[in-house]
Amino acid sequence: MSWLKNNKKKAVLIVLVVFALGAYLGVKQMYKPHKTVAQREVAYTGGTAQLLEKVKASPENWQDVVVNITGKLTSIDGQTITLDNGIFCQLEKPIKNISTGNAITVKGRIIGYDDLLEELKMDQVVIGNN
Repeated sequence: MSWLKNNKKKAVLIVLVVFALGAYLGVKQMYKPHKTVAQREVAYTGGTAQLLEKVKASPENWQDVVVNITGKLTSIDGQTITLDNGIFCQLEKPIKNISTGNAITVKGRIIGYDDLLEELKMDQVVIGNN
């Protein structure tokens, strides 16, 4: 205790340095960039019908999972597409020169399954074999 009385300035400086270092490391950890779909490992590759069956069986296991699927493009609306009338995809970039009825392959992250509409929802979707 006598050291503390004699060296109050040093003790305050040490506490401030430890606090500043902790704050810096906390902010650095909190604001680190998220992994994109391109950087994440694909957990499933295949067709839309098989994926829908698996997701319906246990939707909670498919949350935040990256998949690479092939299906028939049934709807285009700006930056969203629908595959086989059952998989709703939010695209990373708008698409051009593509029409409904074509078979396409997409890679994206599953964000959930809507029981009411019986529709799988995906985001960060990119078109093509990535």
